[in-house]
Amino acid sequence: MNRYEAKSNFLEKVNKIHYDGLGQFGMLPDAAKEIYKTRYKHHLNCLMDGIVKLRCIIEKDCSFTAKDVDYVATSEIWFKMIENWKKGLENVRFEVREGRFY
Repeated sequence: MNRYEAKSNFLEKVNKIHYDGLGQFGMLPDAAKEIYKTRYKHHLNCLMDGIVKLRCIIEKDCSFTAKDVDYVATSEIWFKMIENWKKGLENVRFEVREGRFY
């Protein structure tokens, strides 16, 4: 697999985790889902990047290339984070307010 294919595969798998995360929100307002869709892919990429780097440093793997185990760990952590966001949003009446940064 060349570098371009590896990057393409990486983005495809991370995008799938991001998309699957939308299904975790359940009955939350569309406004909350829209904020997630537009703003949280960057945070997911940072999480994935950190997991890959940490594993590579621990295993002394100089390739810094994602493996299946990295996607699994990222997915588990990401869905747990969404579960916690969801609980927090369900406990307050979520309303998008102008001028507020989410």
